[in-house]
Amino acid sequence: MSEEHLFSKWISKIIPKRGVNHVVSVVQIWPNAGFDHKKESVRISPREGAGTRQGDAASKKVKGVCEHCNNGWMSMIDAAARDVMTPLILGAERHIGIHDQKTIATWMTLKSIVGETLDQKSAAISIEERQQFYRTKAPLNNWKIWLGQYGGTHWLDGKNYLHGSSGMVPLHKLFAQENSRQQNVQTTTISCGKLFLHAFSSTVTEFFYEPDGTKSLLLRQIWPEKFSTIDWPRRRIIDNEHADSIAVLLGKMAAQTINAGYFNPD
Repeated sequence: MSEEHLFSKWISKIIPKRGVNHVVSVVQIWPNAGFDHKKESVRISPREGAGTRQGDAASKKVKGVCEHCNNGWMSMIDAAARDVMTPLILGAERHIGIHDQKTIATWMTLKSIVGETLDQKSAAISIEERQQFYRTKAPLNNWKIWLGQYGGTHWLDGKNYLHGSSGMVPLHKLFAQENSRQQNVQTTTISCGKLFLHAFSSTVTEFFYEPDGTKSLLLRQIWPEKFSTIDWPRRRIIDNEHADSIAVLLGKMAAQTINAGYFNPD
């Protein structure tokens, strides 16, 4: 087993390490177990592992990664992403074609999967999804991934990673044998310089998710591909308010799951 950087090492060559410390905050956002949706329905539960750690966020490593994978196919995904993502991180001009979109989406899938190992109890990406990604080295069918250009100040220390997860069960399956208390919905948000990435996955097929910004063209969906070419830099820029709103949208939606026909069995 080896350790994998949460942020690829090549990113630090583009955005130098500046942080003396970084903050790890691990929380779960659950709908309260009640049907009175007129009341506040979100409960935030702190988890073990929160606190300040030494070093820049780019120094964060994830343990337990297969050494053969880390130095093999994972390294190849990283190398391919570096060539495509570097001009985007720097805000340089580029036309992002279908192949480039898939390359970025593949890298984002990898980092979402790797990042979940930081806190196994909040992991929502299934073993089947991980195995499929290992076989195909490509984004998964039940995932959606978007990109946008960040122009605010809150996320400008260069490297930011935010992961959120929840467990959603359609009410008609609430008492079925296949029901479990495990997480099955997750979002991952990564910003690197000017590049802002947001991923969503769920094993609940009925669960609809669309982040703020897609209708106002702040975000462009790169998986599944919808656009043959995406021009960069973008004309519309993600500011602080939009970045924060997109990153925590899953928590907001958790408060509405009862109205949407879902219930968390915690």
